[in-house]
Amino acid sequence: MRKKKDEKVLENEDEKVEIKEEHLEKIAKEIDDNKSKSITKKEIKYKNIIRNILIAICIIIYFALLLFGKGKISTIDYIRILKTIIAIDVLVSIVLFEISMKKDNIEIGIHGLEMIFVGGFTVYILELFNTQNNNINIYFSIFIGITVIYYIVKSIILAIKKKL
Repeated sequence: MRKKKDEKVLENEDEKVEIKEEHLEKIAKEIDDNKSKSITKKEIKYKNIIRNILIAICIIIYFALLLFGKGKISTIDYIRILKTIIAIDVLVSIVLFEISMKKDNIEIGIHGLEMIFVGGFTVYILELFNTQNNNINIYFSIFIGITVIYYIVKSIILAIKKKL
């Protein structure tokens, strides 16, 4: 009789071990899934930071082209180019807002707001150019500085969110 009890105990202990092994396998699988999700989230945040840096570089290049083009292009052509750029900027902003609404993606909406900022700067430069203000270069420098500061702060915020 004693052996039968021991055998049952052993069987019960084996069942407990099997249950524990199953749980361990499930836990290990969940850990692997969570690690891959964590890595994916980190990749997305790094992509967002890199995207913001690239957008900042593009905007700075845009401002530099406007600044250097001012001296190289005739006044009438420069004003016409600025008006065309403003119209394109408004259209791109509208498209970005529409895409943002359809996809329910706030990041695209933020990019639309950034495009409005760039368009507003272009309108302001057009006004300064029409009034023949001699301080246009100072305004270009100010807006480039604002853009750099904005995107640095935005990237820092994304990096801090990444750590949290």
